[in-house]
Amino acid sequence: MSLTLSSSCSDPHELLYLILAVLIMEMYCMNGFIFMLYFFFTNLSFLSQCNGEK
Repeated sequence: MSLTLSSSCSDPHELLYLILAVLIMEMYCMNGFIFMLYFFFTNLSFLSQCNGEK
């Protein structure tokens, strides 16, 4: 399962929706913790790119 992130930061609620999606996934996925770590680290690079564009 791969998580695709858009390269634009135009929507401030986009990250909120992604976090909500992860929380929903954790309810159904026994590997929720591992998925959360993966999601967190991928978002660190995404957010650093986002801040660099401003």
